[in-house]
Amino acid sequence: MASRTRLPPPKKKKHRILQPDTADEYLAVGVGHEEAAEKWRAGDAVKGLRFYDRALQNYDQALALWPENFDVAYNKLLPVPLPEALANALEAHRLALKLAPENADVLFNTAQVLSALADDLNDDRQSETIALLEESVTHLQACLNLQSDALQEARVGFAKQGENVHRELPGSGESFDEPATPTSEHDTSEWARIEEPTTDATLLETATAIFDTLAVLSKALPSDRIDALGSVEEAGDKCRTRLESLNLNVDEDMQTEFLLADAKLKAAMLEAAYHSGTIALKEYDQRLKVAFASLVTSESVDARSSFAEALLDVVTAAEGHSDAALLRWNRTSKALELLAEAAQSSKKRDMNAIHMLRGDLELFRHRLTFDDGLPHNLKSVSARETLLQNAGKYYRGVIGVLQATKGDELSHALIKEALAAFMLTSDMESLERLTQRATSTSVAQQVLKEAVEELLVPDGVVAELSFNRVLQVTGRG
Repeated sequence: MASRTRLPPPKKKKHRILQPDTADEYLAVGVGHEEAAEKWRAGDAVKGLRFYDRALQNYDQALALWPENFDVAYNKLLPVPLPEALANALEAHRLALKLAPENADVLFNTAQVLSALADDLNDDRQSETIALLEESVTHLQACLNLQSDALQEARVGFAKQGENVHRELPGSGESFDEPATPTSEHDTSEWARIEEPTTDATLLETATAIFDTLAVLSKALPSDRIDALGSVEEAGDKCRTRLESLNLNVDEDMQTEFLLADAKLKAAMLEAAYHSGTIALKEYDQRLKVAFASLVTSESVDARSSFAEALLDVVTAAEGHSDAALLRWNRTSKALELLAEAAQSSKKRDMNAIHMLRGDLELFRHRLTFDDGLPHNLKSVSARETLLQNAGKYYRGVIGVLQATKGDELSHALIKEALAAFMLTSDMESLERLTQRATSTSVAQQVLKEAVEELLVPDGVVAELSFNRVLQVTGRG
């Protein structure tokens, strides 16, 4: 297939677009990611794949807002490498690592390939996933050690240079205007590989990658692998100790990103420890709040969203505890509070996901009001109506934005809005609308099935839906 010319952004911008607001700005950001992908494709396949992925995400976000924009739709036809490219990239990186086992860049990039391969595996290949992630961590640790040594050597070198204040300036001897004359009539120039100097930022990037990978590994470990969980904790502690000794100086955004990776690692380890039986639910809940304590004042949308997700893991863990109804209510309410804060400062493209989750959590709180252990004021008819109205409001907000897209995300919002309306009114008109949407597409059927499985629907409503043959079409009746 012949290559085609990429559509350039309509207007060349000299400044970086931090938060695109128009279709043209989304297009400019996407093209920038594509250009970066092409730049890195040959020398660093993994980094190239990451830029392609960012470009695709950017175009998807733009099309959700402007579904009839031809320029964005055309540019989404990316020449993205096949998934097999990861396997080829790993083979190439293993060769490079064999030739240069102490090259920090090769170690880091090999680890990224391994993590990407682990992410691409199915859930039923757990042992392979764990092996890939453990190898990734090993390479990242070696990379961090090399970078730490290089940074310390560079600091010593800078200190020595500072002692010598009398530096020779151009013009006092050798001329800097004339090019050097070759020693022979043949060009003897050679290719040279330029290594970027290790900085505080590059070292913290590696540490962040270690924590991210350890967090994924913690979630992948089966409950009987206590030994591996101890190794994860040891690896995290070693990384923190290494960083404390270096006293890194980085910008606030990078520091927040690292603190978030650290908090997510601690949360993942607490969840794994709970499911393995080494800590109780109360300890899990208390230590989770401590894990995110350093991010309480952060305005990062990712920090608030991640804390909310970690709280919901506690809520899920508490399922089946007869005395945990109030804890589940309070943690769900705190998650909603964090998502509300995130929505105020999030980019337009993130709002749909946040509002969908807020709607789901309001349905979940409504379901909780039918459990024992909650105060009577939370179980009143008016309280339940308010929760369902809130859920419907969030779903309708998503529907309004995605109305023209006709995609799966719109189906999710439509079926859940109809479900909330039926639970609020219990009239036949709402039931008919829900039935029509439940039978319209396989996606809508799956959404309703998952809503029941995720305990967003009270038992009484499940029975009523089954009786009226709504759930039969989803395979739940």
